[in-house]
Amino acid sequence: IAGASPFKSGLAAWKFAKGLYLIPVVMAFYPLIGGNALELFQISLFTLASLYCLAASLNSYLEGPIKLPVRILITFIGLYMIWPSSLLLLKLLALIILAILIYISRRDQKLKGYLR
Repeated sequence: IAGASPFKSGLAAWKFAKGLYLIPVVMAFYPLIGGNALELFQISLFTLASLYCLAASLNSYLEGPIKLPVRILITFIGLYMIWPSSLLLLKLLALIILAILIYISRRDQKLKGYLR
């Protein structure tokens, strides 16, 4: 009906709905029900950061276009932050690396004149 490629449409839908299948995985592996407020905050923070990383990886765009090495790094950061048995200190380090990559990406976009 729309005249769009079925493969491209399916891939776009898959990218858009990745939260719909990652959130149940998080609910299965983390104590969302019955945990204290600090655990809930940590789980929420790292899940959101992981979704952001995986979206940036799939779209090859993190506040601006990214190259393949950064895309691979972002993918590993996103998967590590959602991994159930990973250490909190290393998750925080991954979050800091993500913040640095976002800063660099935004700075590059400002230098090109795309952001104010």
